[in-house]
Amino acid sequence: MLDVGQGLAVVIRTRRRVLVYDAGPSFRSGSDAALLAIEPYLRRRGVRAIDLLVVSHDDADHAGGAASLIAGFPVRARAASGEALGATSVIRCARGARWSWDGVDFEWLHPGTPLAHRDNDRSCVLGIRAGEHRALLTGDIELEAESELLRAASPGAVDVLVVPHHGSRSSSSPAFIEATRPRWALISSGHGNRWRLPAAEVVARWEQAGSRVLVSSQTGAVEFELRAGTAIEQPRLARADSARFWQRSQN
Repeated sequence: MLDVGQGLAVVIRTRRRVLVYDAGPSFRSGSDAALLAIEPYLRRRGVRAIDLLVVSHDDADHAGGAASLIAGFPVRARAASGEALGATSVIRCARGARWSWDGVDFEWLHPGTPLAHRDNDRSCVLGIRAGEHRALLTGDIELEAESELLRAASPGAVDVLVVPHHGSRSSSSPAFIEATRPRWALISSGHGNRWRLPAAEVVARWEQAGSRVLVSSQTGAVEFELRAGTAIEQPRLARADSARFWQRSQN
């Protein structure tokens, strides 16, 4: 999960494939999170093409950098729940669709049919399995979609979960937390954002369920490596790993 301020961008890399889930926000300056964070990360990792670009829903803090990614990389396929990527040549994420890359399994868990009325609740929810390890990307789903997802798709317990809607009070119901019980709950939010996200009571609920909560505004980018048959090591936290010497000396 990259640090894109108040928005979301997650990069999933298998042995030979790359999936980008959400493209972060655009800014009044004319720049966007793709140019400032996602593209530099991908190029530093030697990525030359994106196999699947997902825009979970149409909100600007998730779709803002999509055009820049498409301009900067060959994008072999696109998936969305809304119209941010246009109406043609776009896969509509739909519950039950599955595929595998390099031994890693992917499945759309949401949305189902009929589509929810609210854009947030139409977010593409992606389940990922690498051997016995599981991750869940939830976009901006809120309480109604969480409830529907639990009834229809039963995501089960996971290791790593991107907390819905940046830790807003409109998401992270006790039932959803109890059903997923992640070891790590990741929240993407901007420093000092005007919505004051994540909400303190939401963070507390995840922590009370036993999850370690990591907030991008505090940690920077968060990176996990999931290997079948191998325990998940502690995540790499960008601000800890690349801290200046005067920051390290204060810890």
